[in-house]
Amino acid sequence: MSDRPNALPFFGSSTILDGSMVGDYGFDPLGLSKTDLNLGSANEKDRSQAYVLRDYREAELRHGRLAMLAALAWPVQELFNPVLSRVLREPNYLAQIGGKSPSVLNGGLGLGPVPYTIAAFALLIAAVDIYSIQLKKEVGENWLPGDFGFDPLKVLGGASLEAKRDMQEKELNNGRLAMVAITTYVIEEFL
Repeated sequence: MSDRPNALPFFGSSTILDGSMVGDYGFDPLGLSKTDLNLGSANEKDRSQAYVLRDYREAELRHGRLAMLAALAWPVQELFNPVLSRVLREPNYLAQIGGKSPSVLNGGLGLGPVPYTIAAFALLIAAVDIYSIQLKKEVGENWLPGDFGFDPLKVLGGASLEAKRDMQEKELNNGRLAMVAITTYVIEEFL
């Protein structure tokens, strides 16, 4: 265990969160890193804490990436919807639901192309999940959470290990912030 302080000093720290993983600040107030919530773990009871934590990191990366897209798309679609509806001569669906984004709490999920868009994104997410599961099986023990081998701009090409860890930490922190932002958007529009 490292000598660094916990993210919240009044909470105990997990034994697995020792600062060795990128983005590990020792924040686990509910002790979730010690609990295997994977549905497959009902049959496979001998999974180590390291594998459980690796699965959680994969889930955190996926949700963070999706939240970063959503945090950008939410305000952009609210800004461009009136303009696009005039240009395309389509109804202004945002105006029909009081200028709020279509969501479970606001309604509007059945308006116009919204259900088809949601279905298309669900299929795209499912395709990425299927690909990641296949990749995880192919790579085996050397699998790294969130690494799909997709770097078309060669951002990390030739980067040192320290530079890669720094970029991974930035992605994690931005994803965490985006998850909080999306939750805030939903609560704000609901209220």
